Amino acid sequence: MGRQARYDNKKQMCISFTPTTYDRIDEERGVIPRSAFVSNIVEQYFAGKQVDN
Repeated sequence: MGRQARYDNKKQMCISFTPTTYDRIDEERGVIPRSAFVSNIVEQYFAGKQVDN
């Protein structure tokens, strides 16, 4: 149980860390920032879920 909680915290930390880092890299490359792209996919996914229910 404790190990799972630690893993979840670590995962959340990674999620909060990476978007800004990737956005900076992507902006320098001149591509769409990755976090924006991912959040679009997530929104579409959840929108689809709500329609199914």
